[in-house]
Amino acid sequence: MKEGIRLSRKKMLVPAGLAAAAVVLALCLLLPGSKLKAEANDRVSLAGLCALGPEAFVYTPEGVSVSFSKAPDMEKRGTQRVRLLLADGEGRKGRASARLRLLRLRELTFELGAAPSLLTPQDLLLDSAANLSASFAAPPPALNALGEHHVTLRLDGQSFPLTLRVADTIAPTAKAVNREGQPGQPWEPGDFTRDIFDQSEVTLRFAEEPDFFLRGTQNITVIITDEGGNQTEIKASLKISGDAVTPIIRGAKDITVNRYDNIAYRAGVEAFDARGNVIELQVDSGGVDTDKPGEYSALYSAVDALGQAVEVQVTVTVLPVAKEKVDALADPILAEIISAGMTDTQKAKAIHYWVLENIAYTNDGEKEDVLDGAYNGLQLRRGDCYTYYALAKYMLDRVGIESVDVHRVPGTDMAHYWLLLDLGEGWRHFDATRVKRPESRPNNGFMMTESQAQAFCRATNQPDFYTYDPALLPEGVVIVE
Repeated sequence: MKEGIRLSRKKMLVPAGLAAAAVVLALCLLLPGSKLKAEANDRVSLAGLCALGPEAFVYTPEGVSVSFSKAPDMEKRGTQRVRLLLADGEGRKGRASARLRLLRLRELTFELGAAPSLLTPQDLLLDSAANLSASFAAPPPALNALGEHHVTLRLDGQSFPLTLRVADTIAPTAKAVNREGQPGQPWEPGDFTRDIFDQSEVTLRFAEEPDFFLRGTQNITVIITDEGGNQTEIKASLKISGDAVTPIIRGAKDITVNRYDNIAYRAGVEAFDARGNVIELQVDSGGVDTDKPGEYSALYSAVDALGQAVEVQVTVTVLPVAKEKVDALADPILAEIISAGMTDTQKAKAIHYWVLENIAYTNDGEKEDVLDGAYNGLQLRRGDCYTYYALAKYMLDRVGIESVDVHRVPGTDMAHYWLLLDLGEGWRHFDATRVKRPESRPNNGFMMTESQAQAFCRATNQPDFYTYDPALLPEGVVIVE
């Protein structure tokens, strides 16, 4: 009698209610006459988030294809049986089945101020994750700022990237404050409100600009807007009476600019007499030097027809040159001299050559910081050794090449700045400064060994040119001899 085909099933204990997901079960059910076998793989996933192919539910031997007998419903929460069909190129067939457990996600948008202080996986799930291994791939973000936050939820070893959103949908609250004053007295929107509350930062503005010279009582509407775009209108009143004592200057405020920026001192600033007539505004900004970072004072002044004067002093803060300005000048040059596929050595050599050939040497140059030096080199196309050093360092950094600063030891005739680079053959001197070099070193300071740098010093009778203190170099930086 011909022996019948035996059905094979490997068994594994599973906690009640299918608590463990992604458990490998050998649940193969074979069709009569089939010799195909495969192990089934139970899965856990998130309802409606992604689709799983039949291969996800079974471990098939090589050459065996798998398909759904009936595709699982990826929107249906809970546990369902997934039935699979096996086949190979020799016409053999088989059946297998696995379990799919789908969990539902909660709404992934949290109200600012109401999000959990310490996010847990269960905070994201509508269905219980009990008896599952649930965690985050990395510590979850603090949901205390508006915008999108990204987490990766892990369920029984399977990863699910999720995007969480923190929103502010609740309008600010505040109370109104009625005011009284003299004609021309300046008022700000915040003068008409108190006890403002919101979970995010707010801005205040007048719905319509009040007439601060109009005697009598007028209605004031202040609009409070939070970072979520929610608005609240506060209604107050302003009573103006009496005589104005002096003219006023409106709109004068402290100014912050970047180095080399132009300042429009008069933009948004006006002077008025007691009747609300515009009078001539004077600006004294002679003490402001936008070429040098620091704090300065500027003075606004005005005199009305009666000889009454008013002055407002503001602080002008000049910040170092903005990186965006340097980027705007450097990026077109780098796009021209650097191409895809270049090695770091080729990139460094292209930068060295461009700086050397395009910056004229002068005995002066900005030495505030690398950005200032690079900006001056790009804008003026001239400078001293610091300009060459700063521009080369900035460009190298822009293309992802690390450099180490080095400078001549104090006490020598003049300061000198250059770089050290390691392009795969050890640290070497990189000096793009335009100086006369001996014919024996025609590469103009590109990737010199220590002996080559000292040979230049001897050949040019400048023994201190590349004199530096090795103890000041970062640990592990040793120049190739």
